[in-house]
Amino acid sequence: MESIPGWQVIFLGGIATWIVFSSILNVTQKLRSLTQPWVSHYVMSGTSIVLKIQKYEHRYLDAFFSGLSCVVSVPFYTAFLPLLFWSGHCKLARQMTLLMAFCDYMGNCIKDVVSAPRP
Repeated sequence: MESIPGWQVIFLGGIATWIVFSSILNVTQKLRSLTQPWVSHYVMSGTSIVLKIQKYEHRYLDAFFSGLSCVVSVPFYTAFLPLLFWSGHCKLARQMTLLMAFCDYMGNCIKDVVSAPRP
């Protein structure tokens, strides 16, 4: 088994430290009060553009985006990542797992902090 690089340990430790300090200092509410008015205004001003784009329908685009949504879903990665481990690409699989976890965490963190309305 390969050793875990030091930067990955430091990175995960940094995430854990951020979680602890942001909970203690109530960072979420402070950031939300700063960002939510701007984001809400931006979402409401762009609603007409979103509606125009959604009115454009095409059979091939529907199939393309339907297939694309399957490739970026959790079930796809749940099936794909073990294949990397089983095929002997442990380092790549570990890095992709960390990348997926980081992106998932950051995306949910941003959604929680901003709490933007849906158009």
